[in-house]
Amino acid sequence: MLEEESNDEKLDIIKRHFQMLLDEKGEYTAVREIRKHIGWYVKNMPNASSFKCRINQTENKEEFFKEVNSFFKNISVS
Repeated sequence: MLEEESNDEKLDIIKRHFQMLLDEKGEYTAVREIRKHIGWYVKNMPNASSFKCRINQTENKEEFFKEVNSFFKNISVS
């Protein structure tokens, strides 16, 4: 069985995934496409549902990174 990634590893993977989408498709499309994937990254994590709702309202990369950083910062504090 595979070992689950740490929260720091998940955060790094999310950021790299999003950056690749930005590089390949531009900000508008990348923001909308990462919304489809974010649920897989945070599945079974505390407050994942409210986080996904906030991510689904982001409109640009700054908002996205702010929400992701805030979510993972709060997870590590808990």
